Amino acid sequence: MRIALCDNKRIYAEKADKFHEYICPLCQEVVILKKGRIIPAYFSHKIHASCKDSFHHEEMTPWHIYFQSLFQEDQIEVVISSDKEKHRADALINKTIFEFQHSFMSYQEFDKRNQFYTKLGYHLIWLFDMKEEYDKGNIKESMKRNNLFEFDSPLSTFKHLDLKENITLLFQLGGRGEKESDYPIVKIEWKNDNFTRFIAKQVRFSSYIHPKS
Repeated sequence: MRIALCDNKRIYAEKADKFHEYICPLCQEVVILKKGRIIPAYFSHKIHASCKDSFHHEEMTPWHIYFQSLFQEDQIEVVISSDKEKHRADALINKTIFEFQHSFMSYQEFDKRNQFYTKLGYHLIWLFDMKEEYDKGNIKESMKRNNLFEFDSPLSTFKHLDLKENITLLFQLGGRGEKESDYPIVKIEWKNDNFTRFIAKQVRFSSYIHPKS
């Protein structure tokens, strides 16, 4: 978690210090500032804390932090509420929510997030880090047709995904690169029923953050 409250104001972890008390925007419990020379600053709940956000957010990784850093501070980790349910979106611009996923996610969790946000009228853009899947050959480009990919062992995460819904699915693929911006991002435009084949076209992620008017 990179955003906490201090005196009811949003505070960015990189700008926080250890001389103040910080509160989780969701559960209102005290959180701990973790700040070192190597790991980017973040806030962490205490061991026995029970946050109201039932979504299982993964640990912050350099990959995750890189993509959040492309947004303005007031656009990241925005709390979305519906009745008694509250969740923290990775990023929000107008009515578009961005979720970044570096590690495996169950289809139950994936479906739950999709249902919660789309029922509230949001467009949801998922970016999955698939560099490892690509580099080990589980995802490979087909020799039969341009933009066609073969997915040898599809993740169960996407078993219920309907691309006709208000959801955009992006994969970041692997290859050679020194920084995150070197690796291509593709938009999934079609998939067969079991996701063993899909059509995807390369896109610029910045175009989703700064769409043309």
